[in-house]
Amino acid sequence: MTQNKIKLSIVISTKDRSQILTRCLDSLVDQTKNMKDVEVIIINNNSSDGTVKLTHRYIGKFTNWRLVTETQLGLSYARNRGWKESRGIYVAYIDDDAIAKNDWVSQIITFINSSPEIGIFGGPYTSYTISPKASWLPKEYGTHSLGNKTREVHIGKEWINGTNMVFKKKLLKKFGGFDTGLGMKGKKISYGEEANLLLRMYLAGVPVYYCPKIKVKHLIPDYKNNLIWQLKNQFAIGYSWYPTHIKKANFPVSIYTLLRSIKNTFSYLVDSTRIPLKRRVYLSLSGLIQEIGVFTWHLSSVFNKSTPENEK
Repeated sequence: MTQNKIKLSIVISTKDRSQILTRCLDSLVDQTKNMKDVEVIIINNNSSDGTVKLTHRYIGKFTNWRLVTETQLGLSYARNRGWKESRGIYVAYIDDDAIAKNDWVSQIITFINSSPEIGIFGGPYTSYTISPKASWLPKEYGTHSLGNKTREVHIGKEWINGTNMVFKKKLLKKFGGFDTGLGMKGKKISYGEEANLLLRMYLAGVPVYYCPKIKVKHLIPDYKNNLIWQLKNQFAIGYSWYPTHIKKANFPVSIYTLLRSIKNTFSYLVDSTRIPLKRRVYLSLSGLIQEIGVFTWHLSSVFNKSTPENEK
């Protein structure tokens, strides 16, 4: 297949999650097996489990599927390798723990054909679980929707999500792809690479669109039912906030927002008595832990001169 014959490259980055990956790959088989203008690229990010053996079962059946190994650890490295290896005009990203709706590919192609001027777009996701979701998590946890209408997204106030997003490859090349100083690295929790890229493109005048018909389901794994993990997660979100949003450090503002978060946390714990205790603890502490993450980033940048911006 040559590049000018391929319209869409689907990229799945994965590391040591072969059992979960199977669900994602199975959801793409019937959608892509007879499509000559679509390719599927699985990026193996140094897996040590059965990922390679698993993916070869698919690659052996379909000529438009292939496996690429990225040895540099990190989701951003893997996603960048994906678009660099791609031969399509557009690159679609789906997470290895997501399940594409049975018309996901056709809806993407339909949107591309109807709106060729749009270079970035994405859709909603709902959740699925293996074990029941913890009752103290908010009802909407694990879902993302911007409504039922196709429209432009005001990046900075709202976002499309990395488990269901599509780019023109030329834009990924122009902007250098994902910031490798941000994003998950093995078991290290880190975020921001998706939002950072979208924000850089949006600030440069590239519109971003939301299409509600492009749907996936995203896994809420068992470990996310743990309150301690959730609070660590909020810390990681806070720690990456400034480099994600391309903001200059503002230490006085950080101190002020941290103190305000402490006040709000105590107020919430006292006033929200109708909410179950564990959910109240989760909701009240989430904002505070995020601000502690932001504050820690400031301390790191001031005293160690080491932030996610220069860890590239």
